[in-house]
Amino acid sequence: MQILESDLFTNELNIILSFIVRKESIKVKNTFKNDLYKALKKLDFMPYKFRKSLAFDDENVRDFIF
Repeated sequence: MQILESDLFTNELNIILSFIVRKESIKVKNTFKNDLYKALKKLDFMPYKFRKSLAFDDENVRDFIF
């Protein structure tokens, strides 16, 4: 399985991380980002861990809920 990091993902993640820094701290931001990427890496061997996407009629498309 291949996980693609789109420009949209990168932009949205940066917005979320900026929000976390404003409300919390850089340490909290870094912890969130590291935990997110660890969870994404686990998908290599558990690709069907999450529910089937509600937006797509495709068994192979999943909603990554973190």
